[in-house]
Amino acid sequence: MQKCSELVEGAIAEHLKSSPTYLSQRTCEATEGVDRCERHSERSYRPRLIAFAFSVTGDQATATPVYILNDGTSTGFRNGKQSYLLTDDNLKVTKKSLAVYESLAGKPNG
Repeated sequence: MQKCSELVEGAIAEHLKSSPTYLSQRTCEATEGVDRCERHSERSYRPRLIAFAFSVTGDQATATPVYILNDGTSTGFRNGKQSYLLTDDNLKVTKKSLAVYESLAGKPNG
């Protein structure tokens, strides 16, 4: 449980440090989608952190922040490196993450 907490804290730190920023809420929402942005500072906005992607390979585990995929054709999540499509049978999504996704992006196809 301690390791999981550490991974989540690291993913939050990555979100705070590395998420894209926009000069206005309008610009952020035009790129990220309506209601998918949060205030970053007095003069900037960034995409809202939606969930965490956990990856375990052997004894190595990582967690990264993920945001709603906004490419207009796919349903899923994204981080700065890759997309996680809800149509991927290998993707395990918690009910809470799926509920947040559906509240912000509509119900996934499939």
